[in-house]
Amino acid sequence: MGASAHLYLALGGLCCLASPTPDAPAAPRPAAGEGHRICWQEGRRLQWSDFCATAYPKSASGNPATRAGLTTSAISSTPVTENGIPTYRIACVFVGDSSWVNNALVKTPQERALVLAHEQLHFDIAELRTRKIRQHIAQLLRAGKYLYSPQATEDMSRLRGDVTLDDQLDESDTTLNPKITIPELKRWQLRLAQELNKLAAYKSTAATCP
Repeated sequence: MGASAHLYLALGGLCCLASPTPDAPAAPRPAAGEGHRICWQEGRRLQWSDFCATAYPKSASGNPATRAGLTTSAISSTPVTENGIPTYRIACVFVGDSSWVNNALVKTPQERALVLAHEQLHFDIAELRTRKIRQHIAQLLRAGKYLYSPQATEDMSRLRGDVTLDDQLDESDTTLNPKITIPELKRWQLRLAQELNKLAAYKSTAATCP
């Protein structure tokens, strides 16, 4: 059976602000463009200017008037052949054109820092799923399994689509009040760092970036 490229888009990071804050200059929003994609890479954190969507995505739930930001990530799988063996190249990408921040609501540098920290966690969760997929592929190859079988494809789709951590993150951080969320964000940052470190052998690199 042949293989085709797959792309999984995940909407995450539905952050809220507890209440409006005094006016401050809004962060500039760059023009959107099809090429605005950022591969996950160690040390490269999301910036306010990476969020290029000019409107709240229609596919997203919630009230955009109370949402601070939304991250869209993509996990792609492209069939390739390495050393004569069919496999996949898996990439974890932030989709800037579909990622949005609410400049009308998020106005202070402190608020922007909190929103970015929350959105980075969602991108890190996408990278964690990506590493799990790469680990699964490596296990199948070591076992001599055919990667393009229906079962292997189903397993990869299940790992791609597992948004359990995203849901837990949003449930635990539904308001961006610094007195409440900074400790919660730190707990999540530590948790994700530990989980990513366990799968460091499968991390995204320049070679995995499409």
